[in-house]
Amino acid sequence: MYGIYAPGTAKPNPGFGPGWSDAGVIVPWTSWLQTGDTAILEQNWEGMERYLEAIHEANPDYLWKNKAGISFGDWLSPEGRTPQHSILGI
Repeated sequence: MYGIYAPGTAKPNPGFGPGWSDAGVIVPWTSWLQTGDTAILEQNWEGMERYLEAIHEANPDYLWKNKAGISFGDWLSPEGRTPQHSILGI
């Protein structure tokens, strides 16, 4: 899993979370969309794929309920917290 901060550690840790770790997929993808340069995708594709596969393997129903790391939640909603599983579809 991608960590929530950089530089990370060499050991697995619970320091990952939806909306933060997703940057490991979103940033290379967005960079490619903005520049058309495929180099960043080529450099990161394997890690992007492994990240998404790990989430899907633990959550075959496409709701990220299992192995979701740190639950930062939806802290900006004026109506109160949104249930975590409602915002973590993969």
